[in-house]
Amino acid sequence: MTIHRGVSRSIVLALVVACSSSCRCTSRLGGRIAGFERPRHVVLIVVDTLRADEVPFLAGARSTPAMARLADDGIVFAHAASAAPWTLPSVASIMTGVDPLVHGCVETESVLPPGIPTLAEHMHAAGYRTAAAGANPSLKARTGLARGFDEYHINVQDWFEEKRIEPPPVEWLEEERRGMFFYTSTPYIERFALDWIERNEESDFFLWLHFLDPHGPYYPPPGYRPAGPVSGTALEAIHTRGAARSLGSEADRRIMREFYRGEVRWVDDAIGRILDELDALDLYDGALIVLVSDHGEEFWDHGGADHGHTLYEELLHVPLVVKLPGRSGRFTHAVLFERVSILGLAPMVLDACRIEAGVPGGYSLSSLVGLGAAAYAGPPLFAGAVKFGGRRDSVAFGSMKYIRSAGLGEEIYDLGADPGEESPLAGPSAFLEAGRHLLDLHIEAAGKLAGDHGAGKQKLRIDEKTREELEALGYSVDGD
Repeated sequence: MTIHRGVSRSIVLALVVACSSSCRCTSRLGGRIAGFERPRHVVLIVVDTLRADEVPFLAGARSTPAMARLADDGIVFAHAASAAPWTLPSVASIMTGVDPLVHGCVETESVLPPGIPTLAEHMHAAGYRTAAAGANPSLKARTGLARGFDEYHINVQDWFEEKRIEPPPVEWLEEERRGMFFYTSTPYIERFALDWIERNEESDFFLWLHFLDPHGPYYPPPGYRPAGPVSGTALEAIHTRGAARSLGSEADRRIMREFYRGEVRWVDDAIGRILDELDALDLYDGALIVLVSDHGEEFWDHGGADHGHTLYEELLHVPLVVKLPGRSGRFTHAVLFERVSILGLAPMVLDACRIEAGVPGGYSLSSLVGLGAAAYAGPPLFAGAVKFGGRRDSVAFGSMKYIRSAGLGEEIYDLGADPGEESPLAGPSAFLEAGRHLLDLHIEAAGKLAGDHGAGKQKLRIDEKTREELEALGYSVDGD
């Protein structure tokens, strides 16, 4: 164990414990939570690219009523963090409960090691019928994320062709997006979900819905767009993700953000109809429903746009709501302020479903929702696996956050005093040393665990269709 610049291990640990203790300003759950029966129906809703400050329960707005409904009926995590700033490593962590450095899904061509089980595999083994629907080509079946699913429709449009079902009308897309590659995922995912839930209401099920919107390019239906004219430069940025990075006009930037918000509202309306269907079938109250995002989106918070390129909060801070089963779930609204990671979701779902399964990472949110006897320890939270630029890694401990970037050096922020990460703490400090030390230990431990599970030993060959789809979404594909 290496201790930098003479900082003792005891000082580092004392700093971590003190920071973790100081940030536990928790709004406790009202009433008894853990007494619910094993949920027969589990729905995981992942909204791609959704910033935490775009949702009502964190931003104070009511523009997304479906998400607000879940927040009113559930437990809100005010400081939830993704494990990575782009989809594949983040979703792999959601589905396995382990760090990207362990599961190894850190490149477009990565494959999840067979030695790391998925949430769907555990659910399927326990007798749940399992299905997934989405449209992000980063998540296609060859990544290994399809393991454990009875149905895996990440290219959800194919399901309509297979079933010979008339797809939802999207004439406006065909007219306005002619000659360009766009996904029309939101109405397709909604239609699939409504059909699948109705067909499987008598079964125990685990349903994962991954809404690609509001991922760029941003272009919601006409009723969800801002009023008024749109300049040619803004329209190009809306249509082409890369163009957004050089968008200079404040007015154009504002219009672009409004198009993004329109897609958020569009997805929210679809989620609302799915929740209504669960309610109409008398499944909503007894269901375990999780709403989360895989990562956020930058709108020039640190001088850029898009995602996958930094580890600042606009990309890592994600909304997270857990609606527990039971009629009382409608009256247990609470906001928890502990800093948590999405790594804890899979173990929590398994605990709620009374499924005994070891998760290699050993981190869970169960105790925070009343499913475990031990108190939440507030461990350091790690993130990394950037898609663009050199390597970057971060660790948050208490209110402090340390970021190390290849070629750019180190930064440390006090998120309590500076949530926007505008002013890094200057000069050497014990906090900087603590962050560096924690990150070094984590990388070493994760590397060993990854080796034990065979991470990174297999890469998939990207077919031409998937390559085109990924490139249209702004993702480069290296090699075959």
